[in-house]
Amino acid sequence: MEVRATPLRALGVLLEHVVRERLDDKELGESLDGLSIRRVSSDGVRTLDIVGVFYTLMPGARGKIGNQRLPMEAHLSLEPGAVSTLGIGGRDSLFDQSLSERRFQRLLEAPWPHSLELRLG
Repeated sequence: MEVRATPLRALGVLLEHVVRERLDDKELGESLDGLSIRRVSSDGVRTLDIVGVFYTLMPGARGKIGNQRLPMEAHLSLEPGAVSTLGIGGRDSLFDQSLSERRFQRLLEAPWPHSLELRLG
């Protein structure tokens, strides 16, 4: 687990940087405060699929800062030059950290308001 955790943390920092730079909603992008990766799958060679949530600095329930999360789903191609996609929730997708797993799954099934294309070098 530890061998896998370090590269995932580095990838999380990279994804957060890309989203901050390219998210249409500047206030939301600027409020990102790290990525928690919830699920990773891979075919072992060419693809890496990641489901996670960005921590935000947005006020949550009872005005508490840092309770709001923003869902994201990345489908990364590991082949140089191939197009990868990163789907990100919008303001209406923000949820409090206490959200149940079932409700989180429903959020993932909704259309992504932000879709970024990446080309990994």
